[in-house]
Amino acid sequence: MDKKLREVVDKFILAGMGIASVTKDRAKKLVEELTSKGEIPKKKTEKLVKEITKKGKEAKKELEKFVEKAVKKSLDKMGIATKKDLEELKKKIKK
Repeated sequence: MDKKLREVVDKFILAGMGIASVTKDRAKKLVEELTSKGEIPKKKTEKLVKEITKKGKEAKKELEKFVEKAVKKSLDKMGIATKKDLEELKKKIKK
């Protein structure tokens, strides 16, 4: 993908759609708008939609990992037992 299209993808993901909410329909709509304005070539429309959707999914996974780590860290600091902790305790009690 050339540099200009990469910039469009990055701007679209970060500014236009939000990190975790990129849908194929929404990406397609924006790409069609950019194509009609002449900002991107029509022949690259489908490729760009796929790239935006892919980037959105990747960003969502990264955000989920970050949130999961942050929640786990907070729970650890507060001393709250996790489901795993409770299951291990149940096993010990049964023995």
